[in-house]
Amino acid sequence: MPSLLDKVNEQEALNEAKNGKKLYTKFSNSSEKKEHAVNKITHTSTKKNKMVSLKVNDEAYRQFTEINKIQGLSNNSATNMLINRYIRDHRELLNV
Repeated sequence: MPSLLDKVNEQEALNEAKNGKKLYTKFSNSSEKKEHAVNKITHTSTKKNKMVSLKVNDEAYRQFTEINKIQGLSNNSATNMLINRYIRDHRELLNV
């Protein structure tokens, strides 16, 4: 069963493919699949050692938590998805 991140990446790829952007790469000569820069950044280490603290108003937090429960997600998972999407959306800034 694919992970939630894989599903999000697949949906993003489909959306970008519709816009005429080639996102998938062919297999290399060594039969290894080339990875996108975002996947390299987000998957380089499985060890999570950074903690994020933020302040939100009560109503926003309540709605965020309720939406996540409906989707079967933890608040931590949803926050990680938001961070990964932000990286994908702004990755061109890293190529300075």
